[in-house]
Amino acid sequence: MNNDNSRGGIFALLDSPVGSNISIDGKSLILKQDNFVGFASLKSFGFHLITFQAFQSRSHENGCGSSRHAIVLLRTHVDNGTNWISAHRYDPTIEEINPSPLDKLTILNLENSIRSNQLGPPSVICSSALFSETELNEWLQATTFISESLFQSRGIFHGCKIVPGAFQEDTSKMKINHGSLSHVD
Repeated sequence: MNNDNSRGGIFALLDSPVGSNISIDGKSLILKQDNFVGFASLKSFGFHLITFQAFQSRSHENGCGSSRHAIVLLRTHVDNGTNWISAHRYDPTIEEINPSPLDKLTILNLENSIRSNQLGPPSVICSSALFSETELNEWLQATTFISESLFQSRGIFHGCKIVPGAFQEDTSKMKINHGSLSHVD
């Protein structure tokens, strides 16, 4: 199995609780260890969708889990061609991904450790360990018509955290035209 993390994208989510569910581009994992850092060698084209649902023992005892959150990574924002990093931290006090960015030194150290393979499996999962070429092609095919302009029309930009099902259409700028909605400028 190829664990070359020197190229491509990195998605890091620090301090994720054991038992949490994380998925990337439709492939889900249940975290079985407390040392999960993230994914590496992600393709630098199209977009990636990461969803995360933390396992909370107190919520689980009450019959409910924490809400599922998603992060959209638009790869048109790659600065140097192929390498990029999006790093986040889970915050147990709010039971979700912390909206504040990690400090630059932490991000730099994290990226250097992953790229040099000082941090590797099982803490960092290489995309080739998750996806076959067929699965990568299926993701690309399924998301072919999802563009950055579509996300922007919904107010979603690179690195945005979204809560699935929370979108509220602004109908104040819409008019009904023969049973369908259209945007009014």
